[in-house]
Amino acid sequence: MFWWRAGLDPERYVWATYVVETSHDPERVATMLAQEQSAVSPNIPHTGRPVDADAFAARVVSVESLPDAPPSGIEHYALTPHESAPSQETRWARVEIAYPFPGSPASLTHVWTIIGAEVHRFGFVRALQIEDFRIPSSAAIRGPRFGVRGLRDVAGVFGRPLLCRSARPAVGATDDEMAEMAELVLLAGFDAVKDDELTLARGADAAARRARTVAKAVRNAEDQTGERKLYVANAIGSRSQTLAIANAAVANGADALLVSSALQGLEVCGELADEFGVPILCHNTWSDVLSRHPRFGVSDAALASLHRLSGADLVMAPGPFATQTAPSEAPFLDAVRGPVEGVRSAMPILAGGKIPEGVAQYLEAVGSPDFMLIVATAVDTHPEGMAVGAREFRDAVEAVRLPAPR
Repeated sequence: MFWWRAGLDPERYVWATYVVETSHDPERVATMLAQEQSAVSPNIPHTGRPVDADAFAARVVSVESLPDAPPSGIEHYALTPHESAPSQETRWARVEIAYPFPGSPASLTHVWTIIGAEVHRFGFVRALQIEDFRIPSSAAIRGPRFGVRGLRDVAGVFGRPLLCRSARPAVGATDDEMAEMAELVLLAGFDAVKDDELTLARGADAAARRARTVAKAVRNAEDQTGERKLYVANAIGSRSQTLAIANAAVANGADALLVSSALQGLEVCGELADEFGVPILCHNTWSDVLSRHPRFGVSDAALASLHRLSGADLVMAPGPFATQTAPSEAPFLDAVRGPVEGVRSAMPILAGGKIPEGVAQYLEAVGSPDFMLIVATAVDTHPEGMAVGAREFRDAVEAVRLPAPR
């Protein structure tokens, strides 16, 4: 009942891949995952009516044994399934399971619940990571409203990476001080400035005042440079706060919005894009809790794919991306820009410790100039001042600029 069989239509299923560490037989674990994450029982309790397996049962597609690896250090819960007791041997496996798709209209929240739910707390696994997932084309999930090409049209920047300064200090600066620093780096060549995730608006009035002040500086920089400049406003808050803050920010000049899907819900990116018609930056606030452990939670690639499908135009790259300690960048890059029917590519954001001298390395890691650099420290602490620091970044990205598209 819980294994894939010939004749089933792959387009009627959501597919998920897990990497599992367990002391049980991996095939048994895979079966129990499929069972617990779908119909559970072949019959309805009390009535005994058989469950429609084709409509409701998840199916194990494959179980691949993986080479031994150092234990994660995570123990089984004390409650283990009565069907089999754990052995002393630790085993690793990659498990692929297909879940019946609930049909359209379906939300990513539904999809994420179907493949995630309680998989990380089952007693028969030690560690589990959601490595990848894919949805059927019939889901008709739109993804980014703008995508890479649309972002470039909005920013008026082609052939090179985009440059953005994050607000520093994140808290404590007045609106006028934020505007002054924004104008300084924009005049020196940056394309955008953004609120920090901690630069929270205490209500719609505060958001309106900040947006009005910073946007004035942004428009001044546009007038003086003849280049398009952007302001990304923080819209993190409760649902009612988010709508009020976003409305106030956009109405007073914000060009894009920053959100956290881990705090505000998976649908927040698409909902705000539909409501306000501006690009959405999905920040990694609280998302790293899901992805930081290499054996537990969600892979960086799966998380990036989730953010892209949810409607984020800009997606944060993993912390070690484009560093010497980084694992392969390919899964993340495929998640944000790989072909998905009807879904635009999202633009990756590289942030954290970025320097002008590293631009060529970042370009090589991404494989194209279609990314945004978010910088603060290297600009703010430049010995000759913020303007010189910003100009060095602009010179560095201009040096790798490709010819403008015809």
